[in-house]
Amino acid sequence: MIASLAACLSLVLATAPLTQGADAQREEVRTTWSDGSPRALHHVLRSDDGTLVKDGESESWHRNGERAAVGAYEHGQRIGKWSLYHATGEKRAIGAYREGRRHGTWKLYHEDGARQSQGKYTHGLRTGNWKFWSVDGKFDEARSGKFEVVRLERPDGAPRASGSVSLGQRAGEWEFTWPDGSLQFVGTYRDGVRDGPWHFFHPDGTYDPKLHSGTWSRGRRLADGVELDVPLELLERFTAAESTTLLDFSAHPPHPDLTPTQVADIEAVLEVVLAAPRDAPDPEHVEAFQRLWTYGHRALPAVANRMRGRDLAQRADLDFVGGACIAMLRELCGGEPDAFDLGPTPDLAANRLAVARWNALIHLAARDPELWDLDVKLARERKTTADSIGALLRAWPFDEGRLPSGLDNPVRATPEAARVYGPRYVDNGREVTTEAVEAALAWLARCQLDDGSWDADGFEDDRERFGVDVFAFHDVGTGSLALLTFFAAGHTSLDGPYRETIVRALTWLCRLQKPDGSIAYHGSDSIYDHALATLVLLEASAFSRSPGVRDAAERGLAFLTRGRNPYGAWRYDVPPQGDNDTSVTAWCLQALRAGDWLGLPIEDEVLHGALAWFEEATDSQNGRTGYDSIGSLSSRLVENNDHPREFEAMTAAALFARSLHGALVPGDAATKNSLELIRQKLPTWDTTGLLNDMYAWYYLSQASHQLGEPFAERWHRALVATALESQRKDGEAAGSWDPRCVWGLVGGRIYATSMMTLSLLAPRRLARLSETGQAR
Repeated sequence: MIASLAACLSLVLATAPLTQGADAQREEVRTTWSDGSPRALHHVLRSDDGTLVKDGESESWHRNGERAAVGAYEHGQRIGKWSLYHATGEKRAIGAYREGRRHGTWKLYHEDGARQSQGKYTHGLRTGNWKFWSVDGKFDEARSGKFEVVRLERPDGAPRASGSVSLGQRAGEWEFTWPDGSLQFVGTYRDGVRDGPWHFFHPDGTYDPKLHSGTWSRGRRLADGVELDVPLELLERFTAAESTTLLDFSAHPPHPDLTPTQVADIEAVLEVVLAAPRDAPDPEHVEAFQRLWTYGHRALPAVANRMRGRDLAQRADLDFVGGACIAMLRELCGGEPDAFDLGPTPDLAANRLAVARWNALIHLAARDPELWDLDVKLARERKTTADSIGALLRAWPFDEGRLPSGLDNPVRATPEAARVYGPRYVDNGREVTTEAVEAALAWLARCQLDDGSWDADGFEDDRERFGVDVFAFHDVGTGSLALLTFFAAGHTSLDGPYRETIVRALTWLCRLQKPDGSIAYHGSDSIYDHALATLVLLEASAFSRSPGVRDAAERGLAFLTRGRNPYGAWRYDVPPQGDNDTSVTAWCLQALRAGDWLGLPIEDEVLHGALAWFEEATDSQNGRTGYDSIGSLSSRLVENNDHPREFEAMTAAALFARSLHGALVPGDAATKNSLELIRQKLPTWDTTGLLNDMYAWYYLSQASHQLGEPFAERWHRALVATALESQRKDGEAAGSWDPRCVWGLVGGRIYATSMMTLSLLAPRRLARLSETGQAR
């Protein structure tokens, strides 16, 4: 395909400046498809040196003989009015070009000829008011609106991207550039996510039909391996080079996580490895490569730098690049398929493209822990085939740049998720809690273990003082709560000071998942762990670009759904045994709602059955929602039975879960009674720990924020005062909270710190759904 593309480019993409007159002659050029049918009719100018450039009227046809386009060129660029057609023969678009870019009013049509959209372009970007219609002819009010042009810059001020924004979301055509200004990536957005074909170009203008190019639907890449035909109007703006040398990337800088000593060690190891006999390496070479392998993706830039300046037309260079270098790259990436391999013979076009892919991949993602530490390593550990690892790498949507202030939102999922999670990225003026939250996050990050987990009973002093030992085996649940605090505070796996912390935690959770979708589920009350892990993976999917996280979240949600009692809610067992439990059900419904915001299919029957349990368990006389039966009090173990039930934990849990799903009826007597119950007592710190119920405080904070009535602010002020008073400010525990609470012996200091932080962040964690139209 590359060879034929180059031949085509020599005719139709020439852009050398020509003048009409003695040094140029106008000619008519006809091209055909492989079967001899007409493909294009162009008028061109030929200079004395034989260079051709389109100038004058032009017409082209689809493979099936239907007309494709009619218009005119001026010195190689489209100009004036053009009419474009679908292969069905129906109109595709009508409008004008200026200097090769769409400019002015355009009308676009669906394949059946029905109108699809209408509006103005300014130098190829949508501007002003646009109108859209669906395929059935209905006016699409949600997509229609005002478009504004946005231009993004790199930190050094160089152009990064340009495109249109509508209603605060990327929409329409966008282009991304390499540091030297050449085209890198071009495609369209819809509602802030990729939708439609995207095309990737290497720095020298070479179009790559596989690496990153592909078709997206609502933000998700469709089947891998399908090569796209790049549009002619796009190819006309860029010319592929035909050099025999490698693409001249600038030298890759060392990975930022490496110390100068480690950088020097990698270079020294490379010298040994590259000198190894290819057929029978001795123990010294094997040991050297094993040392290199421990550096993983951090060694990729150094290996790529060894390939720079090589001429693939020379056998020695071809053997060096295609042998030792690419063999190392493949190993460091977990085994990479043929799209990145050099062939046995010097097919210059194919080999240049293979090396270009490695350089592009390293340039774009060598410093991205989410790709290497989560997707590639996870795929390797799950014994996924090399082809599927390659699919992850080829489909990786590298950093696209941030929108300007006021439009920026790192949510990569659906518009619904963006609206719900949006408050996390807006200054809400509650500076009084900022210092406490940051101290808590810093403490949680310090306590994370190397494998990404947290140990609930890992603090010796807590085991002696608070009895955190025998029951503290819920590391998955408490670790998930810890990770949830980072998300609630607006941190993601994409950037920020806790990026590595989050990636390690997500990798840990994904590794734990079993083939049936369960996450560390082993019976009894471990359904709590699975529900919390699923919730956090679903929230992560709103920010993460990782296919591995998304897959784990979907499989976790499927397992959770299978654990519901038919026509009812959840308890501890999977398969279910018929009992229902308000506490477990509240966490499950939080996970289901997070999946709903991601656009995952959630059956109404599942929601109706679970929500019906809350109604069944609520005493209509006093408004109390019971734990496992109507009006029953919160659960206790024998070991914590001395803690009174001062707070209405189950009532608040039911109110919060119901509010997430739009199941609260304004003015309903039972709801009024429930609200009256949770209003009766505000939090205060009890030094004995008997009256500290962080579980209830979490739900009261979330529910009061969602309900939005006057009690919410009063509750939050009391919670802030309690949290600031009780947060540890001394020694290694600074930033945490003592597990001096009802469930402290089960969750320990990780649990206590996470629940208090999540309670403080309640006004930021989720938008108030009644104000965003998110009621289901």
